[in-house]
This record gives sequence, structure tokens and C-alpha cells, in this order.
Amino acid sequence: MPPRPRAAGPDLVPTFTNRPHPIPTENLKGTTMARSQFIFALVLLASVTGLEAAVTRIEVQRREPIAGPGFGNTGAYERIVGRFFGELDPAHPLNKDIVDIQLAPRNALGRVEYSADLDLLKPVDMTRGNGALLYDVNNRGNKRAISEYNDGPSTNNLLKAEDLGNGFLMRHGFSVLWSGWIEDVGPANGAMRIQLPSVPGLEQNVWDELLPNVRNSEIFALSFKASSTDKSRAQLTMRTRNNETARLVAASDWEFINDRSIRLLPAGTPFPIGVLYQFVYPSANPSVAGIGFAATRDLVSFLRHETGETNPLAGGIKRALGHGTSQSGRYLRDFTYRGFNEDEA
Repeated sequence: MPPRPRAAGPDLVPTFTNRPHPIPTENLKGTTMARSQFIFALVLLASVTGLEAAVTRIEVQRREPIAGPGFGNTGAYERIVGRFFGELDPAHPLNKDIVDIQLAPRNALGRVEYSADLDLLKPVDMTRGNGALLYDVNNRGNKRAISEYNDGPSTNNLLKAEDLGNGFLMRHGFSVLWSGWIEDVGPANGAMRIQLPSVPGLEQNVWDELLPNVRNSEIFALSFKASSTDKSRAQLTMRTRNNETARLVAASDWEFINDRSIRLLPAGTPFPIGVLYQFVYPSANPSVAGIGFAATRDLVSFLRHETGETNPLAGGIKRALGHGTSQSGRYLRDFTYRGFNEDEA
């Protein structure tokens, strides 16, 4: 996909001069990914007027003060936990390249709906904040910014001042936002989740790769749910170098554990280090995962620009920044490459 042109303006700070082709984020299961951290000093959105079929409502489930004496000149903070609901026009130029969005179910207005978790830390008095919203891309559902900027504990449950570490971001007046963007995350430990539409009746072969780098890799987790665990419909191959011809692993030498994982036989046999495995298998009814990008775009746009009382940050945000580490950094790279730092307005 060629880079998409951006609307220029005083808030838009280019992140890449020559953007490389994005690398798939999670194709190599079981590997240790190089640390990749991006901080965008603008960037999340280029346009500043009105919204079209983006966030339709925010449901606040809890609004609670952060216990403690406050944070310097910024004062007291509060936490807002809830869900947001959105809809997308599949024909809009900024949405049409989302894979399978044209096949997703639509509402009466012809739009595709989704919903996701949100978690927001903000000054109680927004006039004492610094006007910046820091969007921390969750890593497999988990919050990272507090531990990485504030030297705080690695927890998703932020209730008191001690949970916010040394309070660096708060003393400097940042509002900090998390939201769900990846569907395949369990509900444990307060992980941030998103609910996406799926494409009914679609079944195709997909493939995953595994490159083990530890000696006890016994399970090959699949990126998608297998629509059939009939081994005659799947194929496992292996090779020791990228450029060599893959060798078929006999069906008697592996098995499905369930519809989300396989293993070698006999049970307990580890996948050897340095051998690249590829597994081809059928999957059906895929979720429209690319909506996660649009959900981030539209939530940040709503919180930054919406002036109504439904926006808990109304009038208090002048700029938006994004932070990501490892998987989350790769998310931001692809987010920018694919043009999601421009909203639908």
C-alpha cells in the first residue's frame, strides 16, 4: 500500500521521511522481538474539525479520585473507566483499506460498529494540566506508560498515588489514556479489550510461523482459531534457513492440542531452537482486526476535539502524543504508515 498523503498543519509533526514497508507484527510466534519504542511528538491526528461517524458515545462505568495528596502544581487526579462505542463508514477513503471491512455486518446507516474499553487518568482541574494527552498503546492488554515513565509498578489497576510510581507524568500535567485495540486478549487482570465484528461465512487457509529461541518451546500457539482440527486439512513444514525448500512434517509427528495450538509428538517434544516452522490451517469468520487502528484514531480525535459534555477532556487537550514499546511500538509504526494519524473529518 503506498503512503497516504497527510493534511499539513501546525500540529502535524512528520514522523518518517521515508517510511519503510511495515513488518508484520506478530507472525513469528515464540520469538523474542527486539525492543522497539516510539514516542510521537504530535501526532495522532492531523485534522481538527467535526467528526463523521466515529465515536458515538462513551459509557462511564467508574469515576474515582486517585487517593493521595496530589501531584505538585497539577493537583489531584482522577481515573475514568468505561467503554466507548464507534461506527465506521466502510466507503470513507481513510477506512476502505481496512481488510475485510467491506464484508463486515452494517447497521441501518450502512456503518460498521465496534466497542472497546477505555481507561483515563486526568487532572481533576483540567486548567492545571499541560494540555497534552498521552496515548499509551497497551501491550497485549497491559498498561506500560506508568511503569516506564513513572518507575511505577506493572499493574493495570491504578487506584492510589503509589500505583502511579514517582508521579512524573502527573506532576507535569499529562492526561494518560489507554483503550482496547486487539481482540485476542483475555479478560484477566484488567486487560484492555475491544469487541470487533466478524465476517460470517468466510473460511480460508491461513499460516503462522514459529522460530523457537528457548529450549522448552513445546506449544505452537496459533494466531487464529482453527475452523477444523482435522489434520488432513492442515500442513506443518520446517526449514533451517529462509532460502531453503521447506520439508513436510509428517502428520503422525504433530497434533492439535485445541483449535488455538499444536504440538510435536510424542507429547513433550520441544520445537528445536533455530528451526523455522510454518503451519497452514483453515480458519473461519475472521474479526475485522484493522478496526483497532481506527478505534484508536477516533477515540483520540473525540477526546481532543469534541467540545460537548460527553467528552471528559473537553477543552483541555491541545496536542496528542503516542507511546509504545515492543509490540505497541510496532503498532504505532504501522498506525502512522497506514495513515491512521488523520481522522475522518
